[in-house]
Amino acid sequence: GPPWGGLTAGTVLRIEAEGFNGEDGPIAGWGWYLNVWSGDGRHWDKKSNAFRMLHFNPRPRAGIIAMNHCLRSGWGPEKDAPIPEPWQLTNAAKPFVLELKLGPKAWIMKLNGELQPDMGYDRQGDFSEPLILQLY
Repeated sequence: GPPWGGLTAGTVLRIEAEGFNGEDGPIAGWGWYLNVWSGDGRHWDKKSNAFRMLHFNPRPRAGIIAMNHCLRSGWGPEKDAPIPEPWQLTNAAKPFVLELKLGPKAWIMKLNGELQPDMGYDRQGDFSEPLILQLY
């Protein structure tokens, strides 16, 4: 199996949050982001072995979720998905549960227990090495 910290197909990352940047918040339109890093993600701008296998950025004011990856060859094409109702600006401060499942070929996402087909993202990179999960 993979070393400690690696992911295999079927692994689920579950994030429970009390909400984020409600419509009255000072950075409400910016939202938040999640990165799954391989290598030294804390020093991505200086280390050649830092790969962003998933960049996931809900932007409630823009009405989209921006998804991307950045491997050795640079940034891949951005995929924008419509923002689901639980993350629309009027609901942004409410609690939510996000589940990210690493499928054999793509990430599969559930929000509050509901499958979100528009949020699926083709998997990129090598998940067998230790990884870093970054939420910001």
